[in-house]
Amino acid sequence: MALVDYPSSDDDTPTEIAEPRSNKKRKRSVGSDQSDPTTLPPLPSAFHDLYASSTRVSTRDDPSLHNGRKRATPHIEGNWPTHVYLEWHPTPTEYKILDDLIDAANEGADEPIQTLLRSSLGTPLPLHISLSRPLALSTLQKDSFVEQLEKALKASNVRPFSVRFSSVSWEVNYESTRWFLVLRAEKLEGNQLNRLLKVCNQIASDFDQPPLYAEPASVKSERSSSPKDRWRGSKARVSKGKRKYLDIADFSQHFHVSLGWRLAAPNDGLELINTLPGVRNILQSSIKASEVFFDKVKIKVGNSVAAVGLPRKLEEESGLMGI
Repeated sequence: MALVDYPSSDDDTPTEIAEPRSNKKRKRSVGSDQSDPTTLPPLPSAFHDLYASSTRVSTRDDPSLHNGRKRATPHIEGNWPTHVYLEWHPTPTEYKILDDLIDAANEGADEPIQTLLRSSLGTPLPLHISLSRPLALSTLQKDSFVEQLEKALKASNVRPFSVRFSSVSWEVNYESTRWFLVLRAEKLEGNQLNRLLKVCNQIASDFDQPPLYAEPASVKSERSSSPKDRWRGSKARVSKGKRKYLDIADFSQHFHVSLGWRLAAPNDGLELINTLPGVRNILQSSIKASEVFFDKVKIKVGNSVAAVGLPRKLEEESGLMGI
């Protein structure tokens, strides 16, 4: 069974004598790669999901094997580590820009930033925007979790969208064991990130899992006793004109992409990093002018990854989540 859906050649096809090449130069389409005519086409996105896990080097948590990192969620036999996220595979040009950004942030730092852009072997790694905390599902829960989350995501009526990044800052994890250098996402006009987060948090809650970002008490939605009733939502919440999503907590300031990490709190504070000349120049010249397109949500359970495509067209009525 083929791993990648590239067209295969037919061994039974008779060999033909190649005709002499024409001296006429072939025109290249706009945006094509003119630097290397032998450049291979990119791998299908599904290929990355086949190798989404890193190599296991120990059966126990040993920070000395991971530059001092500690496991955020202790491994328990029978539990499946789970994560929901939007995945970004930067282009070679984007990787170079992000490399330069980390180098600029490292200037004058008392502890170097460990990159998340590449593995220890130098292989480019995908980046992501989290839509859940690290979850731990039992064997009996994992399949049902994926099934229910897939249904809720498809019914959410969140279409593919693009994200821009406006600033760089530091983000500490829940255990306060690592500080992350992150790109902050700009707030979206269609509120897509908050709408997806609400879907993921509600499904996580149904499986007794913690939410990503706690909802402020002033904007908490009323919880019905029945998950089915909660997913059904209410048409009254969505206006047919500007489609204002009034029942969704706003966590726009939290969405980010992590680029690197360090164990100690940064010595330059949380906000000063944007004032570093190198960082500021890269933000203004490259990052703020670009955007990242997302058309699917990834659900990783153990080493298995499910990709849920966002619908291209809105349903005539509001989805099960009412958003």
